[in-house]
Amino acid sequence: MNVPRFVSSSGIRLATCVFWLLGVAAAVLYAHGSHSEACGIAIPLAVISGILALIGTIHSFRGTYLLWMKFASVVHVTVVTALFASCYLVVVPVFFLIAWAVDPLRLRNRDAASTYWIRRQRAKVSAASLQRMG
Repeated sequence: MNVPRFVSSSGIRLATCVFWLLGVAAAVLYAHGSHSEACGIAIPLAVISGILALIGTIHSFRGTYLLWMKFASVVHVTVVTALFASCYLVVVPVFFLIAWAVDPLRLRNRDAASTYWIRRQRAKVSAASLQRMG
C-alpha cells in the first residue's frame, strides 16, 4: 500500500505531542479552573485538541495508519451498502407510488386524439431513385 509521505514523519509526531499536551492542559484547567472564562474556553479546547491528537496518533505510526485504513475500508463498504440499499428499498418505491398515484406525465387514460405523434410518410422506392443514390 502506498503510504503518504507525512505518515510517521517527525512533524506529525511533534504536532501530536503538542495537541496531547494542550488537551491535557485544557482538561486540568477545566478541573481546577477558578475563572469562569477559562472554563468556557477549556472544554472546546480540550475536545478539539483531543480529536487532533487522536488523528495525529493514527498518522504517527505506519502500522496504526495501515490498520486504520483497513478499518476505514470496511466502514466504507458497510455504509455505502446500507445507504444504497435503503435508497433502493425505501426511497425509490415511495417515489414510484407517489408518481403512480398522481400520474404527473398523464400517461394513463389518454385519448387517442391527445397525441402529437405524426406518422412518417414512406417514400416511394423505385429503380430510378435507387440509381440516383449510387
